[in-house]
Amino acid sequence: MSQFPDYLKNNSATAEVNLTNCDREPIHVPAAIQPHGVLLAVSEVDLTVQQVSVNAKDFLGIEATDLLGNSVSTFLGTAQENSLRQTLTSREFRSSNPMKLSIGNGSGQRLVNGIVHRHHGVLFLELEPAGEPVEAPLRAFQLFQSAMARIQVVQVQRFFIAITSFTRSARTRNGGDGRVVFGRR
Repeated sequence: MSQFPDYLKNNSATAEVNLTNCDREPIHVPAAIQPHGVLLAVSEVDLTVQQVSVNAKDFLGIEATDLLGNSVSTFLGTAQENSLRQTLTSREFRSSNPMKLSIGNGSGQRLVNGIVHRHHGVLFLELEPAGEPVEAPLRAFQLFQSAMARIQVVQVQRFFIAITSFTRSARTRNGGDGRVVFGRR
């Protein structure tokens, strides 16, 4: 039995992609889940799995049929289930996503990103492999520093315009190559 519905069989979206046809590579394939993660539809009331992608065995080590009707604690454990339940008290998940979760046992334990969202009253939990735990804080710090530097440039420019009454200003790249990287008219 094919994992693709009939309407996807022999479809160009499922055909092999190579450098000669990469412009036709599907970005989204209907009814397909990217193989590097797993998607679960979960009851928000009791956090039981209502639907799960067929690749659950590959990602979680548990057959999809064994997950159906069972609590997310089956693969997350009680502590992480409670943490997920706490996250669900918020109407907005932006500040919580992605959640760092641990799945598996013993030497098979690994870190994953958990992303929750609601759509038409259904709670979805996406699980994807996470990078090394040390990378995340460093990358967040780098992004924060980059954003702060940009904010400071804007603030300096606004201050300059305010004190000089100039109607235009521009900032060029260090090194004096003359290229304008920020300007205002």
